[in-house]
Amino acid sequence: MTEAPDLSGEQIGRYRVLTLLGSGGMGAVYDAIDPQLGRHVALKILPLGLASDANRLQRFVQEAKAASALNHPHLVSIYEIGSSGRNGEPVHFIAMEKVEGKNLRETLARQPLPLRKAVELVAQVADAVAAAHSVGVIHRDLKPENIMVSSAGYAKVLDFGLAKLRNDPKSMADNDPTAVRSTETGIVVGTAGYMSPEQAGGKEVDYRTDIFALGCVLYEVVTGRRAFRGDSSVDTLHKIIYSEPESLGKLVPGAPAELQRIVSKALAKDPDERYQSAKDLTLDLKALQREVTSPRTSIVRPRRLSVALIAIAILVVAAVIVVMRWPRKSGSAVPAMVLQRVTAKSNVIDARISPDGKFVAYALREEQGQSIWLRHLASGQDIELVPRALASSWGFAFTPDGNAVFYAFKTAADPRGVLYRVSTLGGPPQRILASGFDCAVTFSPDGKRMAWLRADFPGPRESALMVANSDGTGERVVAIRRPPERFVPSFFTAASWSPDGKLIAASVRRAENPVAAKLIGFDPDSGQETLLSKEPWLVLNAVTWLPDQSALIAVGADEAAKVDPITLAATQLWLIPFPSGQRRQITNDLRQYRDPNVTADGTKIVAVALDATVSIWRTSIDGTEQTRLTRGRFDGIAGFAQLSDGRVVFTSPESGTVSLWMINADGTQRRQLTRDGFNNRNPVAFSNGIAYVSTTPAATEVCVTNTEGEGRRVIVRGVDEAPIAISPDEKWIVYNANRRLWRVSFDGRDRRQLTTEISSVPAYSPRGDRLAFIQGDWQ
Repeated sequence: MTEAPDLSGEQIGRYRVLTLLGSGGMGAVYDAIDPQLGRHVALKILPLGLASDANRLQRFVQEAKAASALNHPHLVSIYEIGSSGRNGEPVHFIAMEKVEGKNLRETLARQPLPLRKAVELVAQVADAVAAAHSVGVIHRDLKPENIMVSSAGYAKVLDFGLAKLRNDPKSMADNDPTAVRSTETGIVVGTAGYMSPEQAGGKEVDYRTDIFALGCVLYEVVTGRRAFRGDSSVDTLHKIIYSEPESLGKLVPGAPAELQRIVSKALAKDPDERYQSAKDLTLDLKALQREVTSPRTSIVRPRRLSVALIAIAILVVAAVIVVMRWPRKSGSAVPAMVLQRVTAKSNVIDARISPDGKFVAYALREEQGQSIWLRHLASGQDIELVPRALASSWGFAFTPDGNAVFYAFKTAADPRGVLYRVSTLGGPPQRILASGFDCAVTFSPDGKRMAWLRADFPGPRESALMVANSDGTGERVVAIRRPPERFVPSFFTAASWSPDGKLIAASVRRAENPVAAKLIGFDPDSGQETLLSKEPWLVLNAVTWLPDQSALIAVGADEAAKVDPITLAATQLWLIPFPSGQRRQITNDLRQYRDPNVTADGTKIVAVALDATVSIWRTSIDGTEQTRLTRGRFDGIAGFAQLSDGRVVFTSPESGTVSLWMINADGTQRRQLTRDGFNNRNPVAFSNGIAYVSTTPAATEVCVTNTEGEGRRVIVRGVDEAPIAISPDEKWIVYNANRRLWRVSFDGRDRRQLTTEISSVPAYSPRGDRLAFIQGDWQ
């Protein structure tokens, strides 16, 4: 690097240079005075070599002007872009706002940042980057050196567009200033430790390269170490392209799951798997900032243990408010809407909005049980409405007056489910009814009656739509469904009582092939049925009426969804006008939605959105050594197993149906095993092959095949789509049928029922003398 000249006392343009502040690959920065306005500026002098190409310099000027026109609070303001003369040579300069403070690198060197402050600063940077992206400006060289932290504690981003000026190849180290390196495919521009994989490979980049760099910065300010650092620049670039950073959760024990999810998504190797806009990243960081209250946890480095293989499902569940301006009394069009995230807690499983739209109740799944919380939307304040208990929440609902919440809990003592009432002001819950609950209740318009769905009633495998008075008296059956149809069990389903009180809308699912669903309205008194949606559905879960009864909002997937309806259906929000029933899709994204409900004025919906990425990883027991083996979006979501030679068989919907795939122990040679067009899941390896559950047009079966996917053989038919287990001596396969556990010999001749209660997820002990499983719906 050429030493920066001493310009003290000289005049550059209209600016009088005072002292050198610093220098780097993109030029030297001086403290200077603007005599016309009497203010200090940071005057950056561009090296002559960088500005010698008139066309490239003009492009830079255009980008710098675009960025300066934003006037964003977290972008350093650019006052002037000009040129002057010195000793017969042109001098190109940029006069910028002088920020009193230190850059982020210097700030981190002084002391670690509390977690809340770290998230706050990166959120400010992301917001600035989003603003620049909105006018087509990409930074390309985000790093701690280009982020100023003012003496007042806020972030300012420097040097937008400068990286694009460089094109002279040079040696490059991890901590070099912005550098450029020639490659076979193009020019690598940036700083080695903060480049995106596509940038490191010399490929064409877009705004998502900045998102990767933001992920690197976020990782560093939280953990105190760089996400990617090798022994040389080439080693660092190789790590960026092929390796994953050390687990944030291991470096910072107790780090919020949402923080880990944000970092993982920002650092995705594939740009399509990253955040698709810096604005989305900003919103997630701001929501996380509100959740973080504890100081930064110290970094620990646990000892290395033996290597094990696990599948990591990064499941982000966030309650979002969908604000809708609805065509009143028409139901003829999908409304305009704005999505607003309510909470960044990744363990939210259900949510309801109060009739007046001022509160959201939500359930949290935690390691030691589940709890229900109440959030005041205007202030963001939370109160614990139902303390954490070793129970499973099966839905809850506000009363029509908004004064109470009715919730259903299942426990080991009450596996069928008990309904409770708790005031929104808090206090002890009141036990209402111990009848069996498999969804949230829905209230009649006057609040005097309630309806819900019940599984295995009045007999095994049957299900019923129930009605009772709101005080728990007068319980009775409105409608019954018998196999192959059922109301429940179904994934987060719920019925909805119409505003005029004349219909209870509920989805009815055909559980056997062909899998399908339909929406029916039931008269609460007579049980008479009315078809509410004329088109067939692949999946249909919870529904809710609009307050003017012009339409229903439903969660479902139509028959065009070419994925497994049980595990992978991209359930979206739909509008079903009443009485025409001609559905219209509201959302169309990669999230899966559940449990929509509407305010009394019909302007707001709250729903839970599930954003899932599932991959197969190899990791040490303590998590210090990790290797990502697969990169499909849903690899292993319906099961995986490791063979004795280290190969891994896993499920993937890549081919259009859920099929079995295989990779070597190091993640190489990905190949498809099953190509029969059936949905194949829950693989279990044994010495001579693979056992799995296969759903065909005729039945759901337990099958075996060799390790190449050949020689498919049916062991038993009429099973549930659920995990199976093989005894250690490989004589028996345990499977689910009618939600009970059964055992079958490998030749299929010897079958025996093992449990009489609802049971699932079997696992043999190492000696094979005991069997563990989940009993009932309580986990």
